[in-house]
Amino acid sequence: MNEVFRVSRYEAPLDAKCLIEVDDYVPLRFRTYERPLGASYLRVGDRTKSLVELLIDPNQGLLRGITVTCFSALSSWPHMETREVALGLPVLAVPWGKANRIDSGVDFSVSVHGSDILVSWAALDRCDASCFQDRVRFLAVDGQLAGAHFSGLEPDQIKAFLRHAP
Repeated sequence: MNEVFRVSRYEAPLDAKCLIEVDDYVPLRFRTYERPLGASYLRVGDRTKSLVELLIDPNQGLLRGITVTCFSALSSWPHMETREVALGLPVLAVPWGKANRIDSGVDFSVSVHGSDILVSWAALDRCDASCFQDRVRFLAVDGQLAGAHFSGLEPDQIKAFLRHAP
C-alpha cells in the first residue's frame, strides 16, 4: 500500500467532535471540528467517478475529517476480523512537502450494512481498529490506514446515502 497512509500513532484531542452528515449533495461528510480548520487533503479514488478526501491537519498529521464526494458502486460487506488497539484519531506520517493535496492513486470501495457504512481502500481481513466516540472506527492493516467504519447512522441517513449509489 501507499506510504502516505502510514499511521504513526493515535490521539484523542479534547476539542474533537464527531459530526457525521449525509445529504442530497454530499454522500457522507465526517468532521471532528466545528470551526474552520486549515487542512491538507489526502485523496483516494479516480477523482472523476469516485473520490474520498481525508482532511489532515498539516502541522500534526491528525486526521480531522473524511468526505465521500462520489462513488462508482456499492460493494458487499466484507469479512473483517478487527482488534481494538486504540482510542482516538489516527495521526498519519504524510510527507506533505509544499503540497496541501496528495492524490494517492488508490481506489476504494463503499459498503452498507444495516445502520453502518464502510469506506475502505485495502483488504480488511485482519485489521486493527481505533474507536472514536463509539461512532467511527478507523481501520489499519500493517500500520497503514485502510478505511473507516461509520456506525449507528439513522435510517434517513442511510436512505440519503443510498440515493447516491449509481
